Amino acid sequence: MCFHGHIHSKHATIETYGGCITESFAGLPSSDKWHNEQGYVSGQSMCLIVLDKEKGEVRRSTERL
Repeated sequence: MCFHGHIHSKHATIETYGGCITESFAGLPSSDKWHNEQGYVSGQSMCLIVLDKEKGEVRRSTERL
């Protein structure tokens, strides 16, 4: 799995590239004037993901700010 942040949309994306699952997340910083003027509408959020070595993902919690 590959996790990355700083997307400019309201929803996270999950895609597969060459057998690897990638997931993107919104960022924590608030928007600034330039990003607002460009039409970027990403929300602020933080996601906690608990991974087990054998079971994979066992818990997920998302907080939207």
